[in-house]
Amino acid sequence: MKSDLRPNRLSNPARIVFVGMVATAVSTTAHAESVTAARVDLSAGAGYSTNPFLSELGNTDSPFVEAAIRPNLSLIDDRGRSELGAYYSRSEYLRHGINPSESYGGTARSNRKLSEKVDVRALLGYDSSIVGSADAEGNFDPSLPQFPDIGLIGQQQRREMFNASVGATLRPNARESWTVDLDGSKVHYPGETLFNANYKSYGGRLGYNRMISETTSIGATVGYTQVDYDSAGQDSRIISPQLTYSTRFAGGWSINAALGVSFTQRQLIGRNDNSTALSGSLQGCRQTERTNLCVGGSRATSATGIGGARTQTDFYTTYSYRLSPRSTISSRISYSINGDDGLLLPGNREYLSANADFSRQISERLRLTASAGYRDAYGRFISPNADIRGSVGMAYTLGDRR
Repeated sequence: MKSDLRPNRLSNPARIVFVGMVATAVSTTAHAESVTAARVDLSAGAGYSTNPFLSELGNTDSPFVEAAIRPNLSLIDDRGRSELGAYYSRSEYLRHGINPSESYGGTARSNRKLSEKVDVRALLGYDSSIVGSADAEGNFDPSLPQFPDIGLIGQQQRREMFNASVGATLRPNARESWTVDLDGSKVHYPGETLFNANYKSYGGRLGYNRMISETTSIGATVGYTQVDYDSAGQDSRIISPQLTYSTRFAGGWSINAALGVSFTQRQLIGRNDNSTALSGSLQGCRQTERTNLCVGGSRATSATGIGGARTQTDFYTTYSYRLSPRSTISSRISYSINGDDGLLLPGNREYLSANADFSRQISERLRLTASAGYRDAYGRFISPNADIRGSVGMAYTLGDRR
């Protein structure tokens, strides 16, 4: 499917967030000694993929070559950190008839301490990638919301996402804290789309947290999200109250949990559809000198590119182990299922992804990398062959490595 890759201009709210973030960074650094760090991460590799876009068409396997660049500029002082970053990756498939894949985007973010009791933060981001492509999974900026748009996998549909958010944390005393966050996003699917499900969303969250011991805290949050689709009969309103809990144990273990409900009102043509779904998250992690292990899951109602809000459940496991001062192995397994909420495309859709990576530091700036992965998608209307992928490559860092 051909797609227009030209990004839309930033909206007025996004401009306001960006200008406010820059102004905060300039005003605070005027009173504090700052350090500027600039770096560029370069990588290139080659490999083989059996179905790089999880397409249902035949003859999808192909060797490939890939390259990526990630420049980053950081401004650090005793009041916080501000960063500008960008990323671009491209995979060329050597089998005739398989289009290349590109992912690109950038972020501007800042975390500042206004006083001993008040912290502020802001984020402005953009990402453009093909839903279901293998190279998109490893290039998304971790500061931006991440979720596989399962219903669009296999269509080779490009997704453009603008995100903006501002927030603050207030600590009135040593045991209590309040957080408030406001955010907005615009998701656009350029070119011809099957569902015409471009949308804008905006909302906020208010949270309270209290330490009940040196290692344990409890709290509560309430979130509100309004989703406005370009097409009629798909707009949604989501309210999500939750209770939160976190604690740390001996041996490097920690647990973070949230439990609540999502109240969703879908504004269908001619009527409103109200539903309630369990929501929450659970994550357990263990961190030692050489090992980092996390196991978790989440359930939430959010917008999708196939029209209307759907409840999605995710499970994941991440693991990394430092073999030596120069060598590290890591892995991630994730499984997602999109609920059947009776909208335009009925039936559950599932997505499974598993990756293993190896990294060896050859010199201070040069690394050898190797990766293997398995991905598959399931559902009533999607049944592609699995993607089995392997690659080897090199990565090099220019500039400051901090």
